[in-house]
Amino acid sequence: MMLDSPEAYAEIPIAVAAIELGMTLNEMLGVVREGILELSFKSIFREGTRVSRDELSRAIGIGAAELLRIAGQNLGEIFYDPLCHLHAVNIEAAEKTLERMERFRDYSSPYPTVYQAGVEFIRGDFAGAMSSIEHIGGSDIGEAAALLRPLKAMAEALTVEDHPAVVIREQILAVAGGAKKSPFDETYRTWGSTSEYFAAMDENQRHAMFIANVIFEAIRKYKFTKLIQSIRMRTGEAKEEEFERVIRNAVFTALEAEGTYHESPSSRLFVDKFVELFPKRWIPAEQIALLPAARKPSSGGE
Repeated sequence: MMLDSPEAYAEIPIAVAAIELGMTLNEMLGVVREGILELSFKSIFREGTRVSRDELSRAIGIGAAELLRIAGQNLGEIFYDPLCHLHAVNIEAAEKTLERMERFRDYSSPYPTVYQAGVEFIRGDFAGAMSSIEHIGGSDIGEAAALLRPLKAMAEALTVEDHPAVVIREQILAVAGGAKKSPFDETYRTWGSTSEYFAAMDENQRHAMFIANVIFEAIRKYKFTKLIQSIRMRTGEAKEEEFERVIRNAVFTALEAEGTYHESPSSRLFVDKFVELFPKRWIPAEQIALLPAARKPSSGGE
């Protein structure tokens, strides 16, 4: 009879599947609830719920003990075990893992948000991944600290080749590795900054000081000119395109003076004038974007 109607035997009741696996029905339902075992037919009545024989064979291959161990995992265990799906770019398996994590409804846990960013990475949805990372960055300091370890693990699992993803991966690893004290951009803060001696700064920071001073001087002259024009009843309103041009010209002049320092007395005078204005101590320049590969070790101070 089975050979005459094989489709009737391709599925078995979930209770029978539990017996074949050596589980109780409640244990079997727990495995199903966690998405570890897929049903071929789901009924509002447990008696009508069925599983395919192929799926049962897969479950038997895994073993009842391992199925129960997986079903009893907490969020952290669910996160770290399936990082291999991100590494293998197994989008389907990664999405199922994310669905399982989201069923916990634990909004205080960092794991679902971090794993979601990883899933978005392997989908190629870099905008979505950045949105998830920015959501993480909006956490308070305590939450951010808890996020760093799973963020690092997620980033290390990624095998990305697209340039945007490689950039973001590098930045995540730099933050998690301590290259930046927190994932937040604090380069505009007016508190907590400490000054350093000029010699303790690296070459790029000293270079930034020189260019910044040239820009400040150009802006002061520009503002003074606008003030005089307003006094003489001419328009003195600063225009954005004029302001941008002032800054571009200042940067170009600074770079030209540095490039011709040894050939031109005028360039030497220009550079030396601004260098002499440097105070003994200065708050070092900071990156407005995290560029870990471009960061050079300090040339002194320790």
